[in-house]
Amino acid sequence: MTLPTYLKAAAGNSAIAGEVAEAIDFDGTNDYLSRSSDLTGNTDSSAMTFSAWIWLSSSTSYQYFYAARNRFTVGTVSNTTFEVNAYDSSGIAIKRFTVSSPDIAKDTFVHFCCSFNTLNIRAAVNDVVASLSVSVNNSGTVDFTQTQHFIGRDLSGATLYGGRLSNVFLDYTYRDLSVTANRRLFVTADLKPAADQASLNPILYLPLNDPTAPGANAGTGGDFTLTGTIARSGRGPNQYNAPYSDLDGSNDYLLRTASPTGIAASKQVTFSIWFQIDVLSTQRYICSAWGGSNVYFVISKGSSATDPITVEGKNSSGGTTVLRFSIPATKLLSVVGRNNHLLFSVDLADTGKRKVFANGQDITANITWSVYTNSAIAFANMTDWAVGCLDNTPAGGAAQSFWNGKLGALWFNTSYIDLSVAANLEKFVTGTGIDAKPVDLGASGELPTGTSPLIYLPMYGNNAGKNYGTGGDFTVNSGPYTGARGPNEFWGNKADFYTTGPAGFLSKTTSIGISDGKIISFSFWYTGEAGNEGNVFEIAQGSTAPKLRLRCRGDGNGFYIYGWDSAGTQILLGNRTGTAWVVGQTHHICGCIDLSNTSNRFVYDNDALVSMNWTTYTNSTLDLSPTSYRYFIAGTYGVPNEASLYGILSEFYFTTEYIDFSQEANRLKFRDAFGNPVDLTQQIEDAAIPNPAIYMRFDPASFGTNYGTGGNFTVNGTITDGGQL
Repeated sequence: MTLPTYLKAAAGNSAIAGEVAEAIDFDGTNDYLSRSSDLTGNTDSSAMTFSAWIWLSSSTSYQYFYAARNRFTVGTVSNTTFEVNAYDSSGIAIKRFTVSSPDIAKDTFVHFCCSFNTLNIRAAVNDVVASLSVSVNNSGTVDFTQTQHFIGRDLSGATLYGGRLSNVFLDYTYRDLSVTANRRLFVTADLKPAADQASLNPILYLPLNDPTAPGANAGTGGDFTLTGTIARSGRGPNQYNAPYSDLDGSNDYLLRTASPTGIAASKQVTFSIWFQIDVLSTQRYICSAWGGSNVYFVISKGSSATDPITVEGKNSSGGTTVLRFSIPATKLLSVVGRNNHLLFSVDLADTGKRKVFANGQDITANITWSVYTNSAIAFANMTDWAVGCLDNTPAGGAAQSFWNGKLGALWFNTSYIDLSVAANLEKFVTGTGIDAKPVDLGASGELPTGTSPLIYLPMYGNNAGKNYGTGGDFTVNSGPYTGARGPNEFWGNKADFYTTGPAGFLSKTTSIGISDGKIISFSFWYTGEAGNEGNVFEIAQGSTAPKLRLRCRGDGNGFYIYGWDSAGTQILLGNRTGTAWVVGQTHHICGCIDLSNTSNRFVYDNDALVSMNWTTYTNSTLDLSPTSYRYFIAGTYGVPNEASLYGILSEFYFTTEYIDFSQEANRLKFRDAFGNPVDLTQQIEDAAIPNPAIYMRFDPASFGTNYGTGGNFTVNGTITDGGQL
């Protein structure tokens, strides 16, 4: 099966570009690489260079990327800064240093490279020479020749790396990393892994680009052995990874107490930003710019999900409003927990030159243009530029209305870009709707126009105020910020079937193309909103009898499974036992059933094997293709509302082929090492998982669209966009 382009786009466009993520996930529990003998041809040395691409989860703490027993280690301190320790054969410290600036950005790839010799120590983070705190800098020979070497853990095994890792390099050569050409051996100008690192003839170079052979060493020192079970990362450093800063809605914001350097009044504006809302209770501001008593330029979101996002600009003549337009919430999908992209470009001298895009779709015709006057916005008059709040200190007030959620890739310039030209639009966003993804804007935001804009804030959590444009940096208030999964990652969509009552469900009255059988496999994400039981999935014989039922409850035992044969005899009944579920918790449930073999029945809850009470488990055939077809998601036969689901679903997958979920490798095809959903589209095409009869991605624009083979479902009642997972 070849997937359509719009479906492939869900993978962050890696499938479209033919670009596979070149990185490996380590779960922080039992995954690591090791050698129980020394590296082949190893030697002690007074010089070395180490390089790696690292993606740290915000939830992890101390980490080790490489350890030659306890004589040479590269890791982190408190998950915030890189640390290197090197000792001689007597255990005397030769080098010990940390990176004092910058801190490590979380939930995004960071390149770390360091090098030392007898006298010198150098390090670079993301191609920028780092500031170091050096506690030991002695001459001497480091004892690299050890009988144990680890990647992803320390000697004791008490600390295992939890994150993504790629391109681990070590050789015994000193390189002055303040020299750009030396950094280019490991990182390109656009922050990607450099090619041909193996040609440097290192003792250690693990690309970590193949999960089937993660220990393959392209250097001279010999391969490593894997302990644990790993999978390919959802994103790699070879791909573009837009970051997010997570602002807490309390006092987090960026502030520049001067106009951007070189800015002037202008009738033209182009603005782009990615955002996610965590809490909506009051009006929140994406950005604001004050001068005296006037707010000359502002973008804000109303206090409820149904309120629009408003953009306003004023001129220097008494602060008269010359631009105001509103973007309907229905067009921007501005619900809590959903990634959104806002992009607009206007030229106030021409009403034909105004374009607004939401998530890659042209919504200009849906915009309410309240004011559009041929007059310049007074950008040069602005003395307070804020991101993430309304800062009115120039007027004697204080910062307020703080953004509560994520912000990233803010791009602003006083120029007009014709976004109706597809090539221009694609410089900011690719894909549409739920498949809209950021594209690389360049190291300094130069790619859309060929020159750097006034403001380009990628919003790395560790240094959100760094402006890679020409207008100068912002001061970070209450930083550094927590990082967050960026919008290039794969995000599952959440369909809320309950909201204010058991109202919505999906149904189908024609065959989904499956046959009767003894085998089913399934995977879905469930968040309970009430203690009542409700169906996740049901197959029924018309309006008379159920045939298969997957059922959840917001509390209590949580998960139930039922099955009947064609005679109406119940042949399958099992329920989860153990600690009761709690309303509001999210559970990934995956399971496989083979009624012909009691050894082939497994259910997992958030990657933990569920203790199931199998009351009935008969070696007989499930009636999966009744003569009068009825299929329900979040509903039931007869009177569907009586058993509609009291909760939220995401990423529902169902097949009549057996997937052995007792194997961690198979579970990792659906749920990554950090508990997030995994994109299934490319895996289906590659036959890594069965092509399912049902794969519901719950696109809020079309909740009933089935990306499996069984045809679409009909929406009944009200289903609400629950954001993303």
